[in-house]
Amino acid sequence: MGMIRITINGSFGNKGTKDFSAMEAGHAVALGKAIEYLASLLPDAIRNDHQCQHEGEYPQNRFGIK
Repeated sequence: MGMIRITINGSFGNKGTKDFSAMEAGHAVALGKAIEYLASLLPDAIRNDHQCQHEGEYPQNRFGIK
């Protein structure tokens, strides 16, 4: 059985490592829980992007705006 390991740090904040194991309820459930976890981080990521933009900091592709 597989495992998904997500490590988040740096400008995302040090949220550490989170594991999702297929041993618990299967591969699809593990993947679904990992996606749910990542989706829960979206509000903070959006706030971070807005703050960076406000401070004049942009990623290489300017937040996907060409």
